[in-house]
Amino acid sequence: AGYNATTASNAVIIGNAAGHNSTLANNAIIVGSGAGYNSTLVNNAVLIGGAAGQNATTSSGAVMIGFDAGQNVIDATNATIVGPLAGGIGTNVDYATMVGYSAGYNGKTASYSTFIGSNSDTLNSSLNVSKSIALGYNAKVSASNMCVIGGTGVDAVRVSIT
Repeated sequence: AGYNATTASNAVIIGNAAGHNSTLANNAIIVGSGAGYNSTLVNNAVLIGGAAGQNATTSSGAVMIGFDAGQNVIDATNATIVGPLAGGIGTNVDYATMVGYSAGYNGKTASYSTFIGSNSDTLNSSLNVSKSIALGYNAKVSASNMCVIGGTGVDAVRVSIT
């Protein structure tokens, strides 16, 4: 744990290859096999779970909890990423909230956005969205300032008034 870590004062680093080659991880909590591996600028961050925050860059103040949560994320300052594979390939997801299995996985650019529910995400990985909300299983947003509740087809949310 912490092998070759540079500037990681007051950090807690526990686990096989946790924090390995990390840079600027002051006051960080990094726990789990491969958590925070090759991470850069994760000061005051919490990275918990196998490969959580692995290769994360510019993610100070972020919380990444779960297997592969926030793995390969770039620019996730003050983001909250919780769940296996959540926030997977995010780029510029500052202040985003991603909770659930694979929530926000494709959220390439999704700053200030909220993804809650398994597979809640952007419609595809080439979209740049901001200040959007996807709630529920398979909910997908396709534009900035958009709110989607539930997926489509069999995953659609039905509203009835009696």
